[in-house]
Amino acid sequence: MIDTGFHVPETKLTRLVAPPPGGRPAVWDVTKAPALFSGGGGLVSTARDYLQFCRMLLKNGELNGVRILSPQTVKTMTSNALPADIRFANEMIGPALGATWGLGFAITTDPTRFPGSIGSVSWSGVWGTFFWIDFTENIIGLQLTQVSPPIALSNRNPLRVLTYEGLNNPTSAPLQNS
Repeated sequence: MIDTGFHVPETKLTRLVAPPPGGRPAVWDVTKAPALFSGGGGLVSTARDYLQFCRMLLKNGELNGVRILSPQTVKTMTSNALPADIRFANEMIGPALGATWGLGFAITTDPTRFPGSIGSVSWSGVWGTFFWIDFTENIIGLQLTQVSPPIALSNRNPLRVLTYEGLNNPTSAPLQNS
């Protein structure tokens, strides 16, 4: 991953997607190096780097023949990390909504409420980045957008829902450009 970090170096600023209307708040100004690094967010990346990360997780910690994480580490990261008596829900996660938390991921527990196979993992970014990995179906979904947080929240599930609808209801012929 050569294009991932907590800020975009000046030499790569021409590749940075424009901020959403209203600009980036100072706390998320990725054109400047942050004073503090966040363990839970704030990275800037490319589709290629993000896909490499997801592929490594999907392949149980290995990428291109190189072991990055042990299989046990991946299993721990993608397993429920919450006690059974935890009860919470907000607009995107919690037992009532079909998901729980692992170490850095939302984990699907009820695919009738949260698209994906049981055990699929996902994560989202404040400006619209969203990915999921379905270990059962061998799928990586990666969505990179640059929109304000309320719009980002509403954009997360449509691509995922359409993907699984396509798996469950394949057409007899591929789509053609007309």
